[in-house]
Amino acid sequence: MPRTRLDRFSETPESYRENFKRTVRSAMWRKGISTQKALAIDMGLSADQMKQRFKTGFKDYELKRLNQILEFTEKEREQLWG
Repeated sequence: MPRTRLDRFSETPESYRENFKRTVRSAMWRKGISTQKALAIDMGLSADQMKQRFKTGFKDYELKRLNQILEFTEKEREQLWG
């Protein structure tokens, strides 16, 4: 399945990535997950795979899994999915 740009509000892919990282990190803090490695383990990925996903983007089913683990708020979901 191809990776798609889900956020229609960002001007550039870099601004979307930064917004995505900030949103995920705030949700990680709220759920008590301290590192990307811990999040990767919860998602069933390796630390290297998680690092790569933050650079290139997540697939749809991975975003769904992130939502299940981090329980994004409505505002965060709007920022991520547009």
